[in-house]
Amino acid sequence: MKDRALVIDPSQILPEPLSAFLSGRGYEVDKTAIEAEALRKMSEHHYALIFISMIDSEGMPQLKEIRNRARAPFHIIVSGPDVVSSAVSAFQNGANHYWANPVSMADVQKFFDESNLVPTGKKYQREEALLQIIKEIALTMELDGLVNILMDSAMELTRADGGALLLSDEKSSSLIRKSVRGVSGGEQEDELFGVPESQYHKILLDRKPVLLSDPQNLGHRKVRALIAAPIWSRDEPLGLLVNVKFASNKHSFSNDDYKVLSLLIDEISGAVFNAVTHYKTKELTIKDDLTEAYNRRYFERYLEEEFMRARRYGSNLSLIFFDVDNLKEVNMQHGHLTGSKTLQEVARRMILTVRGIDKVVRYGGDEFCVVLPETDSQGAFQVAERIRNVIASKPFAINENIQVSITGSIGIASYPIHAHSKDELVRQADKAMFVIKGKSKNAIAIADIPAREQATKAEGDS
Repeated sequence: MKDRALVIDPSQILPEPLSAFLSGRGYEVDKTAIEAEALRKMSEHHYALIFISMIDSEGMPQLKEIRNRARAPFHIIVSGPDVVSSAVSAFQNGANHYWANPVSMADVQKFFDESNLVPTGKKYQREEALLQIIKEIALTMELDGLVNILMDSAMELTRADGGALLLSDEKSSSLIRKSVRGVSGGEQEDELFGVPESQYHKILLDRKPVLLSDPQNLGHRKVRALIAAPIWSRDEPLGLLVNVKFASNKHSFSNDDYKVLSLLIDEISGAVFNAVTHYKTKELTIKDDLTEAYNRRYFERYLEEEFMRARRYGSNLSLIFFDVDNLKEVNMQHGHLTGSKTLQEVARRMILTVRGIDKVVRYGGDEFCVVLPETDSQGAFQVAERIRNVIASKPFAINENIQVSITGSIGIASYPIHAHSKDELVRQADKAMFVIKGKSKNAIAIADIPAREQATKAEGDS
């Protein structure tokens, strides 16, 4: 008796060629474009192979229902968008394999040639297929893009509430927070998720992932469990991938979560090494020639990426606009060389004040911006106040004979409360800065909430 295969394809692109291919492989094939009909067929027959084509993530409930209705042994293959989050979601809802669209019959034949899909009832290791997808995507040389892929994939795999990627910095011998999820941007403590940096250093040097699951030992952040996985490549410590579950989550991490995160690190360590190496070289082209801040070209691209990310995940994003007060007078009194050194010191103090995931940018002339991912307006205000204080509290010693006292006018805008586009976010922060510039200087203003947001808030309060 032949094994049966069911092809479910609402797009009506693959059924005929795929059906013909599967028939040639010895399957008896049924096909449909309608979920209800697929479920009816599954009640009548046992299918050893089920193929589901998805245009977007809207099909995930359908996948879960089909998985629940399927009778073992079986394999489910899903095709969908070429996006890591879609692949992760497909696996979590029951897929054994994920093919990124567009799918060609040549790809299908290669897959079947390299895979043994004779039903055996054995649980398929879906994590391995996912890791292969991530490994292919991680071939990108862009460090920021790679970091986001790692964070998104790791957190979705383990269903974490928060996390961080800490990169080892050779110059300072410290761990730089390259990405942090689930922590307010206003927080600047030495500990991250209740764990001091010294302990993270020890975990990194021990080279073994650890699972901490005693809330009493994880400090005041009310973290239920934490996995820290060291990233090494070529006997070089690159950093740590951290996933956490907060005390509000009833579930801790499982042994499978620990295992899959360890496997993930093994797979992507080489890609992280390549991306870090490329980033160090590329810094020469994305940094401002005068200061250590990022340049305007990099700012435009990075802000666009973070804005899209914030909109996709419903998270906050803030922008600080900083204008140096009275730099023109410094140039007139002491010369442009002193003015340039003053700008260098302003940038240095700002960079040392913010988190590793925050980007300090020289926007132009005597203006700087700070991009603050995962940060609301109140968190941004805390960061801005630290910046304002560190600039104004101590004179800049340009040389033995010249000391310059500088202040800054600061404006803040946040997504989604102040802006619904990247350009609007910049305009609102710039506008708030000019309010301070025209009044007292050496102060901070948060952008006004647009009338449409006030109306929405009023409706929600009523």
